Amino acid sequence: MMSKPVPEYSRPHIHPVTKRLLEPRRFIRVISGPRHSGKTTLIRQVGKTLGIPFRYASVDEPGLRGAGWIAQQWESVRIVAAESDTRGAVLALDEIQTIDGWSETVERLWDEDSMTGWPSRLSS
Repeated sequence: MMSKPVPEYSRPHIHPVTKRLLEPRRFIRVISGPRHSGKTTLIRQVGKTLGIPFRYASVDEPGLRGAGWIAQQWESVRIVAAESDTRGAVLALDEIQTIDGWSETVERLWDEDSMTGWPSRLSS
């Protein structure tokens, strides 16, 4: 006898976060909270509901840490957005605060997109 799949629990903040990420590009969105409070689950669930390209990347692998890794993730979401011909894309970088100098790299990439009019959106 097959058991019924257990429905996935939906985080209560999915709708407000989704709404914010779909607003016109003005801000980098930061999801913060205590460890093990559901931030990763929330952003992954939001990614399923957006309707625009979404890329989730985590800094869990020690060898991946660095400004170059951030730039690679950013470029990959630029490519996906360009190919999809939509109103932008969302890049979610989980645990980004563990990378030294992350804010300078993100600021540089965000400013590049702002100057060129690229509709990237970032959540970390």
